[in-house]
Amino acid sequence: MACGNVPNQFDIEQNIARAAASMASSSSNNLKTKSEIFCVKLSTAEPLIRKSVAGHAMIHQQIEKELPKLFSFSNYAILRPNVFLQMLDPLQGGTFFGINVNQDTNKDAIYHLLADNPQLAMIDCDDVALCAQTILLSFLAHDNKELFCHEGMQYELTGPTPHKNSWMQEFQEAVSLLRPNPISQIERYSPHTQISPIGKNNPLEAFLSTLNSYKNSTDSVKQITNQTPKTVTEFIFSKPRPFLPLHYSRLVATGKALSFREAAKVQRNLPLKKELDNLEKDELLIRVQVAGVNGGADTFSVTQVSEESRDIPLGNEGTGIVVGVGNGISAFQQFHVGDTVVFVGKGAYGEYVRVPATRCIYISSTTSESVSTNVRLSRELTALRISALTALVALTRTCPVQYGDLVLVTACCGGTGHFAAQIAKNAGATVIGTVGSTPKVATAKSLGCFDRVVDLSKESLTTVLQSDFPQGIDICYEGVGGKLLKAVHQNMADGGRILIVGSISQYPHNQIKESHEIDEIPPDIMADVFRLQKTIHLERNCKLIGNVWGDLFRSGEMKVYQERIFELFREKKLKVLLDDDHPEHQFYGLDSVCNAVDHMLSRKSIGKVTVVVSN
Repeated sequence: MACGNVPNQFDIEQNIARAAASMASSSSNNLKTKSEIFCVKLSTAEPLIRKSVAGHAMIHQQIEKELPKLFSFSNYAILRPNVFLQMLDPLQGGTFFGINVNQDTNKDAIYHLLADNPQLAMIDCDDVALCAQTILLSFLAHDNKELFCHEGMQYELTGPTPHKNSWMQEFQEAVSLLRPNPISQIERYSPHTQISPIGKNNPLEAFLSTLNSYKNSTDSVKQITNQTPKTVTEFIFSKPRPFLPLHYSRLVATGKALSFREAAKVQRNLPLKKELDNLEKDELLIRVQVAGVNGGADTFSVTQVSEESRDIPLGNEGTGIVVGVGNGISAFQQFHVGDTVVFVGKGAYGEYVRVPATRCIYISSTTSESVSTNVRLSRELTALRISALTALVALTRTCPVQYGDLVLVTACCGGTGHFAAQIAKNAGATVIGTVGSTPKVATAKSLGCFDRVVDLSKESLTTVLQSDFPQGIDICYEGVGGKLLKAVHQNMADGGRILIVGSISQYPHNQIKESHEIDEIPPDIMADVFRLQKTIHLERNCKLIGNVWGDLFRSGEMKVYQERIFELFREKKLKVLLDDDHPEHQFYGLDSVCNAVDHMLSRKSIGKVTVVVSN
């Protein structure tokens, strides 16, 4: 029995109760036999009843007093829920209880009428409904009504004690996870602010004063349903839309161009509602925390598109928080609002991006142990998603490194090269790395996986290989091209393999593209080998492989390698180099993306370059 707070509420509920009681008495031929009718009355918060607060609380109290008179054998139970969590939704809670996080305000804090009670244990309407359902179904199913335990019971229903003993802080932290920037602090109304809409003689004053004095939390929901009631965080994540921003920004390419910077433009004030409404059943909407920079992929995303292309979403990988889940994604797929995921998807240089769930890797739940506020960890996870995974697949599946192999990693302090070196060493190889400048030598050695680091600013790779490693290279993990590729080609062992993961010396940003001068290999490595996924057969049974992924995408084995790369990271068998030793190498916000891409292409970067898109 649940009735809205309307002027004739008492008459309505009393009539319903009388009708039910009349049916109860007529359904039993024996006055000593319990009827098959049971009433669950939805009342109001216990302190309002106890203190007989004027208004609708007194109407609930009057109905409660009528129930023992109407129902013999106490065939009723009373549910007294605390303030509903739904009231925080500005559409449902209105001016008094709703929190509009999108309001246009210059205030440093958001104010709320119940902020005087930080321990207020608000409850979700669904938990109240579940209590009523459980009681009624239990009554119907109970064979021995004499043993039924809910007759005449009065249940005080609350949510759990707020996290960190403050529902405001829990609300603030949960909502901030859904948004590019954290919301301001929630504070109480006070006479000094002169903001409270409730005057001293307002009838709501006693109502609010009573609720603000109520600091209890009960286990009644758990007792009735055997389920824990939702927390503030769980409520917000179950219905996130009212707490998401109205607009968002993203970086797009305005059209085909000769460079990333020439094409890139930040689009602002895009309606987020459109992304939510267009969310496919197998997609997640993600608030991007960190985006990974891939100089080659980023460059080719604007230089290789058609002349007609416009507003192309930029960015390919990142880590973020799930804020929307397609209705075709089932519970066993493990994705929920509030989860941290690492993803591959177009549009990673955006505050929000829609990504197929199959391209996302679950990391953690925000409602349990969370990595969502650890920016450095998010950057490391981003580096694992493509850069580390590429190295793992290339060196354990496409060309498995054998114990005793001589493996050369060019640009060994780069975003993917430093992973390749560690994976090769873990397989028992002798590992050589090349760096382009002296400061990078110490960084490479700090990984503890190199038998020799060649400083190309001071040494000749050909000279080092011929004098110290005359047996030749078995596997080269190569991303530089040009003269360096020529030196590699000249010093391969019989049956050796060159894995092409890039060719930075030939990327469009170079004014002069460095030639490798190898007759057996097409001049444009990226266009004629890498993008066409070709394998070039060389002399002495050597190979140059343009597709380091092999047939992995068709094999159905991708998940095995994804899980393995994160397992190696958790087991501390794989270190992540991040290019953040200097403030100028730390990139924040969409306006910094072009600088981040330029920095990576400059060959001055060390480790993975990332952009922190949002806090």
